[in-house]
Amino acid sequence: MLYFILPLLFSLISFTAKRKNIDYIILVSNSVLNAIFTVYIVFIANINLKYFAVDAISKPFLLILSIVFFSSSLYSIYFLKKREIDERWHSIYTLCFILFDSLMMLSLMSVHIGLYWVLLEATTILTAPLIYFNKTKHSLEAAWKYVFICSIGIAIGFIGIIFLSITFRHSESLFFADFYGYSDPVSSLFLKIAFLFIIVGFGTKAGLAPLHFWLPDAHSEAPSPVSAMLSATLLNTAMIGIIRVLKAMYIFKEQYFANTMLLLMGFMSLFVSAVFILRIKNYKRILAYSSIENMGIIAVALASGGAGILAGIIHTVSHSLLKASLFLTSGNILDRYETKHYDETGPVMKDMKMTGIVFGLSVFGILAIPPSLSFLSEFKIMSVFISGKNYFLMVLFMLLLTVVFYGFIKMLLTMMFGEKDFSAVKKEYILQILPQMLLLIFAFGLGLFMPSAVKQILLDAANWIGG
Repeated sequence: MLYFILPLLFSLISFTAKRKNIDYIILVSNSVLNAIFTVYIVFIANINLKYFAVDAISKPFLLILSIVFFSSSLYSIYFLKKREIDERWHSIYTLCFILFDSLMMLSLMSVHIGLYWVLLEATTILTAPLIYFNKTKHSLEAAWKYVFICSIGIAIGFIGIIFLSITFRHSESLFFADFYGYSDPVSSLFLKIAFLFIIVGFGTKAGLAPLHFWLPDAHSEAPSPVSAMLSATLLNTAMIGIIRVLKAMYIFKEQYFANTMLLLMGFMSLFVSAVFILRIKNYKRILAYSSIENMGIIAVALASGGAGILAGIIHTVSHSLLKASLFLTSGNILDRYETKHYDETGPVMKDMKMTGIVFGLSVFGILAIPPSLSFLSEFKIMSVFISGKNYFLMVLFMLLLTVVFYGFIKMLLTMMFGEKDFSAVKKEYILQILPQMLLLIFAFGLGLFMPSAVKQILLDAANWIGG
């Protein structure tokens, strides 16, 4: 547990020193140590403490968190240097950013549902200042909406935990392992009620409709590296809570109810995102609704069972890498044009060529164009629909994805080749591009060739759930 003391130490140094150069060193050092530690606990020596463990389901989520946090930390240096920020808020950003990552790591490793609930709520407190960081009227509104709605969701999730404790009333504790190994008869009704509250409660923070309302505002108003972390890691951290309870539903033969709920919320999320992506012009909000869409895809995949569960795990990896790249690159575009409306930007390919290339590749990836990893996951989902003769769901799934595809291509073409003419070509810095390039190498590289060790981690995670 020595590693988890380091972020606290770094935070204390940042807050007391209030020196910008020290903050930059802390951001890089902490993210590098985080990556090394994650590789160690995932591939070499698993942690198995009383309240925290590295199990099959947490491994892919921990790797995602490490990669995205490293990339976002590098980009944060560019973001902070670009702006005139006083030392106090500079330190607040650094402190909240690294502790946010640490809390998510602990949440992913938590094997006690009560502790997981506390840690998930703590992320709400630490991310609110990050969302408000730009200190505008809209960012303040987004931060309050985020805190209010997510707190309601967490409260609903707590009711689910109460029903779980009633369901497993003879269990000695609230450890997930005690739920899975429970040998006494359980009430089917109470277990279903518990899952209903869990999926709605934790699903609120995972960005699933119908309680997704905080997400578009928070993601669009937060600084770009914070948006990347919110979309690519926080949503996953909330989703893993649902997945851990889903395993109990499989063990006690209630997966039909659980999968029905996942399917309903998944398609609802797809529908909401498709409608709004067509209507809005704010490119950061479009990326936010795309996050809702992709969490819906993951929910649909998990609900499909069998190979669909593996597709859901793969899609989680793909979405996290690509969406982080998109949000980071959107920061370059926002800095250049000082507007979030895509029809007031461009031509990006002329003004910022590398930014245009990276943004275009990220869009192609998120739209599941080969060799993106998303193509593999969505192809698997379609295959599951076909093998199960769920043709209506297949057509509905394809229709909603087609609407999203059209909305994204319309946005991309307008931004890349728009008619607005900015006389000076914008100089691009290495920290504006390098983090996204790292993310794209993983997203497309894994689509072309997946190392056996990574493939085994994904398979183990799917099999752990019930796939």
